[in-house]
Amino acid sequence: MLAWEIHFAHSGLTKWGLGFIDIVRDIDALDIGCGGGRTVERLAVDGKVVGIDYSPDAVAVDRKKNRSLMNDGRVMIFQETVSSMRFSDGSFDLVTAIDS
Repeated sequence: MLAWEIHFAHSGLTKWGLGFIDIVRDIDALDIGCGGGRTVERLAVDGKVVGIDYSPDAVAVDRKKNRSLMNDGRVMIFQETVSSMRFSDGSFDLVTAIDS
């Protein structure tokens, strides 16, 4: 599946980019273009993360990868586009869009 291929191809870039971010306690984060779900998983260390992607396949992969975090109420994944997001300005402490 393409989402898994993207996940592995971009994992080095993601790890590098997130290395510049202090993921603080109780962070509310948004990952735009959540793809294979690894960035969402990394951001959900101690807070809540929302992932969005326009691709139904990517959303399915992300939900499967992060099922336990979703069940814990720490992660939500939605299929939607950036231009029609349901969130208002200031809803998140951190927004990522890695290779989107």
